[in-house]
Amino acid sequence: MIKRTIILLSLLSTSANCYASVIVKGNKRVDADTILVHGGINVANRNAKLDESQIDIAIKKLYETGLFKKISASNSANDTIINVEENPMIHTLVIEGNRRIKNEEILPELILSERSIYNILKVQKDVETIQRLYQKTSRYAVKVHPKIIELPGNKVNLVYEITEGGRTLIGNIHFVGNSVVSNGKLKDVINSKEDALFRFFSTGPSFDIDKVNYDKELITRFYQSRGYADVEIKTPVVELDSNQNCFDVTFIINEGKQYKFGDISIESEIEAVNAENLKKFAKVRKGSTFDNTEIEDITQKITDYLGDQGFAFVDVEPEMDKTEDTINIKLIIRNAPKYYVNKINIKGNLRTYDKVIRREMKVTEGDAFKASEITAAEQKIKDLDFFETVEVDIKPLERSEDKVDIDVEVKEKSTGSMNFAVGISDLQGAVAKIVYSESNFTGRGQKIRLSATKTKRDTDFELNFTEPYFLDYDLSTGFDADNLFKDKSKERSFTSHTRSFSLRAGYDLTDHLSHALYYKIRKEKIGDLDNNASILLREQQGDNTLSVIGHGFNFNTLDSKVYPTKGLNISLSQDLAGLGGSTAFMRHEFKSSAYVPVYKEDVVLQLTASAGQVNSIRDKKILATERYFLGGDTVRGFKDYGFGPRDKTTGEALGGNAFYSAKAQLSFPIGLPKELDVKGLVFSDFGSLYKLDYKNYAFGTRSSVNDTNRLRASFGTGLIWNSPAGAISVSLANPFKKEHFDKERKFRFSILSEF
Repeated sequence: MIKRTIILLSLLSTSANCYASVIVKGNKRVDADTILVHGGINVANRNAKLDESQIDIAIKKLYETGLFKKISASNSANDTIINVEENPMIHTLVIEGNRRIKNEEILPELILSERSIYNILKVQKDVETIQRLYQKTSRYAVKVHPKIIELPGNKVNLVYEITEGGRTLIGNIHFVGNSVVSNGKLKDVINSKEDALFRFFSTGPSFDIDKVNYDKELITRFYQSRGYADVEIKTPVVELDSNQNCFDVTFIINEGKQYKFGDISIESEIEAVNAENLKKFAKVRKGSTFDNTEIEDITQKITDYLGDQGFAFVDVEPEMDKTEDTINIKLIIRNAPKYYVNKINIKGNLRTYDKVIRREMKVTEGDAFKASEITAAEQKIKDLDFFETVEVDIKPLERSEDKVDIDVEVKEKSTGSMNFAVGISDLQGAVAKIVYSESNFTGRGQKIRLSATKTKRDTDFELNFTEPYFLDYDLSTGFDADNLFKDKSKERSFTSHTRSFSLRAGYDLTDHLSHALYYKIRKEKIGDLDNNASILLREQQGDNTLSVIGHGFNFNTLDSKVYPTKGLNISLSQDLAGLGGSTAFMRHEFKSSAYVPVYKEDVVLQLTASAGQVNSIRDKKILATERYFLGGDTVRGFKDYGFGPRDKTTGEALGGNAFYSAKAQLSFPIGLPKELDVKGLVFSDFGSLYKLDYKNYAFGTRSSVNDTNRLRASFGTGLIWNSPAGAISVSLANPFKKEHFDKERKFRFSILSEF
C-alpha cells in the first residue's frame, strides 16, 4: 500500500529549509505520519526535496526505533521516496531447556515480550541477559540459541533454546606478591574455594565474579587488620580454560610495610559534645600493631553513643597521619543536629500484622532518636525469622530540622516448614522424626509445632503452641501436649506410657533474664516388669498421676542458640508435686553453661555444671520416671543409666534423688578446610548420682542396693562434623573414676540428617 503525503520536511535540528512531497512505501502497521516523525521530519510546506545528508539522518533515526527490518530512501525528479520493511510482532515468547532458573525469574529481565516488536539487536541483548543470569549461578558454559518461527500477518514466535551446562568451578587460586602471609592462610580468608572432592556438596568452588571481587576486599581488610595499611590488591586475573570447565584466579598483592599505632585524638565540631568524654572509647595501646578494624570499632562506638544522644546522622571521620612506621589517628566528629522520631512506617508486611513488628521496637513516635534502640529493633525483627529481608531506613523530614521518619520495610517469606530427620546412634539405634512447624500462625506471630519421633524402642508425639504476646502484653503463654511410650526394659526392666498436658507463661525481667511459670498434669502407666525386678521398681507398676506446679529463672547471653562461642546460660527451677495426683515431692534444679573463645572463634572452651535434688513430701514414693539418671552424654565413658544406685541382685539402674555433674570441653579446628566444619574435642566429664528414699520401702531394701555419692570422672577426645548429610559425632572416653557396679561405654557415635 502506498500512502502519499505532501509535506514540508524539516529535521529536528533547526533546519528551516522547505521540501517537496515525501512518499512512504511498504508500511503496513505503522502510520506514514508516525514514520516521518520518527525520522525527525516535520510537515510544513511543499517546496524542496531532502538532500543526501538529511536522508541519511532520517534513515538512522528510523533504525533506532527498532520498528523496521530494512529502510531505504531515494530522490526522484520531484519526490523523496522512503521504502520500509517492518519488523514482525512477537506472538508468543517461549523459553526451553531451563531447569535451573524458572521462567518467572528470566522473563521480567528481558527487553522483548509477547506483543512487542521483534528486533534482532534486542534479541542479542536478551541472550546476553539470560547468560548473565546463569553466570550468577556459576554456569558459564550456558548456550542460548534464539529461534524464529514465522507466522501469517507479519508475526513470529520467538523461542530461546537454552543448554544450561554444568557449574563452572574454580580450578586453582594463586597469590602473587605475598611474602608475610602464606597462600594457605589467604585461602582461608577468601570466600572463593578451589574445587576438591570434599566440596562436592558445597557452593564454595563455584566461580562467581562478584564473590571474587569481594575476595579482593576481604584480603585488603585482612592485611589492614595486621598493620599493612598501604596494602594494594590489583583487579583479580581470571582465566577460563579451553574446555570451559574451570577458572584459574590470581590475586596480585603489594603488601607494603607494617605500621604501629601512634597517638589517637578526638575533635568535635558539635558544641554540645565534649571530645574529652569520648576518649574512653579510643583505647588503643600506643606502639601496638596497627589494626584498621580497631579504628572502625572505635568509630562505631562513638557513632552509637552519639546516636543515643539524638545525633542520628553524625559523621565520625578518621584522618591518618603516617610517619616512618607509625600512624597517628585524629577522629573528627562533624557537626550534626539532634533528632526526634516523627513517624514509624511499616511496609511490605502483606501477611504479618503491623503490631507484630511494632511490639519489637522500644522506640515510639515522639521519642528522642536513639540509634541503639533502632539497631536493636532491627535485629529483633530479623530474629523473628518471618521475613526474607528487613531494612530500616532513617529519613529526615524536609520541612523539619530535628525530626526523622523511620521506615521499616520487610519482605515476607514462608514461615511454615515440614522437616524430616533420620539417623542412627549407638544408644537409640535407628531414629526417624517428622516435624511440622509454623512460626507466624495467622500472621500474629504465634508458633505451632507438631512432631512425631520413632526410635527402636520409643515413640513420641508432641503438640506445642505459643502466643508470644498474650493480650498484647509482654507475656508469653502456651500449652504443650505429649504422648510418649518408652521401652526401658533393657536398662530399667520396665516400659512406660505417658500422656501429659501443660500450661506455661513467661516474661522478661531484663534483656537477658526471664522468668517462667508452668503447670503440668501427667498420666503414666508403668508396666511389663519382670517378677524378679527390683522391689523399688515393682511397687510402682500400674497407673500413676502427677500434678506439678513450678517456676524457673533463666539468664542467657549466648551469641548463638545452635553453635555458641561466647556467653552464659544459667537456669534455676523449682517444682512442687502433690496438688492432687499419686505422688508428692519438691524438686530443685540448677544448670549452667559458659562458652569462652580461647582463640578468636576457632578455639572455644565450654564449661558446664548441673545439680538437682528431689525430696519426697508426706512420705510419698517418688516415681522412677521422676528420679535422675546419669551417664551417656552427661558423663561420657559410661552407658546411659551407667552409674548411680543399682540393684545388687538384678543389676537394674534405679535412678537417684540427687545428682551433680560438670564438663570441661575444648573444641578446635584440626587443620581441615573451614567450610568442612569439622572440629576436634578434648574433654573431661565428672559427676555423681545417689540417694534413694529407702524409708518408703520395706526394711532391708537399702542393703540390696549399691548406692554411693562417690565421684565418677572421665576424660577423652572426639570429633564433630556438621556435614551436608547431617551432624556426625564420635567420641572416645576413658572413665578413670568409677565403681565396680558401673556400666561403661567408651566409644560413642551418632548421625542425624534433616531434609
